[in-house]
Amino acid sequence: MTPGSIKLVALITSVLLAAAGFSVYEMQRRPVSSVRVGGELRYTPRSALEDAVAMHAATSLYRVDVAAVRDAALSLPWVRDASVRRIWPDSLHIAVIEREPVARWADGGLLERSGVRFVPEASSEFASLPLLAGPRGTQVLVLERYWDVQALLRPLGWEVARLSLNARRAWRIELDNGVAILMGQQPGLENLQRLVAALERGEPIPRSAFAQIDLRYTNGFSVRWQEGARATEEPG
Repeated sequence: MTPGSIKLVALITSVLLAAAGFSVYEMQRRPVSSVRVGGELRYTPRSALEDAVAMHAATSLYRVDVAAVRDAALSLPWVRDASVRRIWPDSLHIAVIEREPVARWADGGLLERSGVRFVPEASSEFASLPLLAGPRGTQVLVLERYWDVQALLRPLGWEVARLSLNARRAWRIELDNGVAILMGQQPGLENLQRLVAALERGEPIPRSAFAQIDLRYTNGFSVRWQEGARATEEPG
């Protein structure tokens, strides 16, 4: 290679390196021009998500703190999980998974299937969900008991509207037609299973005939009927 060729190659290399350096510099300076949102947003307004991440996205795509953007998205009550990635040259993509409410909590807020409690700004549209209550920190316990109770009662066509655990650790069930089932401080569901078995093997009794069922007995239960009918006690 002649001296002239070497100089030409060196010049071209210098130009290419300068161009590459300028491109990198420009890329580092280029601001985020768009924020794309993935995932189905049923409860979170897109504008609320955009507002939450706006402060962290107001920089170049190169310098944006994706962890801070994710934390901002997770600060919204309906967002259960989020992932953030850069889309070169100037876009940010946020994928969101929303919470799915399965019950209301009596002290306020909603419960998702895992038992996690969250408090959206408005929850009146979820008035049809079962209402659960219990001492502080018992959300998971009460929700798990609700699933078990509802599974037992569903073959009878009975739907649980409310399940509560009081400070003395006594359980109370209320059906969607107002019938109360008193379970007391039962660690298990044996008495409720006994009730269901008795009702399934006997003559069909419409649930509207019951006013209250008391399961706080060792080997049986008592029934208070509607319209002042005589209470009875069933064998276990």
